[in-house]
Amino acid sequence: MSCRFTRRAIDSVLVDCIAVLSLLSHENTDVAGEALSLLNELTDDPEEEAGDVEGINILVKALLESQLFPLLVKCLGRFDESVTEEAESVFNALSIIEHVLQQGPEAIAAAGEETKLLQVV
Repeated sequence: MSCRFTRRAIDSVLVDCIAVLSLLSHENTDVAGEALSLLNELTDDPEEEAGDVEGINILVKALLESQLFPLLVKCLGRFDESVTEEAESVFNALSIIEHVLQQGPEAIAAAGEETKLLQVV
């Protein structure tokens, strides 16, 4: 499944992504894991298409404003890496962190200010 942005779809995707963030706190780790999988796909690097880059930048800004990093840190603490599905969720969470940090200084500053991300990683 490939999730790429068009200018028309950005607003609806942002609303959906913010709703997906709420699933990161779901008591069922399977649900949180599926949310991480989706966010990983959405934040993955665009293929250098101008619309994709702009869409990713808008998405990352909205995710940061919605406290993405604290939610990811909390999520990482809930997973048992000895369980295959949960290990995949940890991988997805770390991939999301990587994708977001690649967006520049604002994301890096947010990671350092909002969480103890370096201590967790």
